[in-house]
Amino acid sequence: NYRISRLRKPIETVFSNLERFGIECLRCRNLRAFKFRTEAILLTYSLMLESSHNELGLSLKYSLDYA
Repeated sequence: NYRISRLRKPIETVFSNLERFGIECLRCRNLRAFKFRTEAILLTYSLMLESSHNELGLSLKYSLDYA
């Protein structure tokens, strides 16, 4: 149980952050728009995560107000 809970925390953190970007309600009418919006959200998350790694070290946390 300890190993599972240790893995669960970072996964839930990532999912929570993606929910803030609106990944749950994309409202797309076709597959191309869905793919574009999903990739845009994942790219934005990845770039913000990389910049927070450079400044804060290895952490999954960052401020959404960070620019």
